Amino acid sequence: MAAHTPCPAGSKGARCVECHMPESPYMARDPRRDHSFNSPDPALSAELGIPNACTMCHAGKGDAWAAEAVERVYGKKPRMAAYRARTRAVFAAMQGRGSHDALLAAYRAEENEAWRATLMEHMARLAPHAEVQAAAREAARSDNAQLRAAAARVLGAAAGQQEEALKLARDPVRLVRHAAAWPQLASLLANGSCPQALAELEETVRHQSDQPPGAMQAALLADARAALARSGGEAPAAAQRDPEAERQFRRAIELDPVAPTPRFDFAVYLARQNRLADALGQM
Repeated sequence: MAAHTPCPAGSKGARCVECHMPESPYMARDPRRDHSFNSPDPALSAELGIPNACTMCHAGKGDAWAAEAVERVYGKKPRMAAYRARTRAVFAAMQGRGSHDALLAAYRAEENEAWRATLMEHMARLAPHAEVQAAAREAARSDNAQLRAAAARVLGAAAGQQEEALKLARDPVRLVRHAAAWPQLASLLANGSCPQALAELEETVRHQSDQPPGAMQAALLADARAALARSGGEAPAAAQRDPEAERQFRRAIELDPVAPTPRFDFAVYLARQNRLADALGQM
């Protein structure tokens, strides 16, 4: 321990969890340790503005001071340097400006399956890229269910990959079936090819309907059912007013009046019906 940490023996910083799993506030009110057991990297803090355990403890010091201290103790290429490309790729993706090249490079270099699933999840909005689709099709054959679930979300967002996505709606693991069901909701309702996935999705909606996300899911399900009924059971028809969908959207807003997501999704729903004044009233 004395060789590993620069902090004095018996000090707060000499405890493993204080450096590798510091207590952070979640949801602005819930202090807890996130169990990631990462290594603090002040150099990335200076670059990206992410927190690090060093300056969380040494509040009067800055990231430059902490980065210099890390380099002095652990050398110019500390262990955490190996994860910087991954961190940069995820950070950019969370800012809405991630490139598929950076995410794919990090994904291909990653050995940890949980991190591979995380990187695959972040590629969902980049699903139009052929390389992303190819990676997702390969991930869909993985032995790891978490990675297959991430692949289901990517394939579900990619045009022309419906058949591949529907295969995952029949996966032996419920997590994967559920991940595949939402993007393929219209198809599941129309052709009845994956009754188990659809039944489980409906069960989840009923179970969670007393919470805002569950009410929103109930709204989406009601809207999809109404669209299918209007189309004669073949494909989703043009959006029209549906009382149950609208009731569930309003219920989600009532359950959490200050949350922006229910209002945004309801505004999109209203705009699809050309109720633009009502949609603008939600924003």
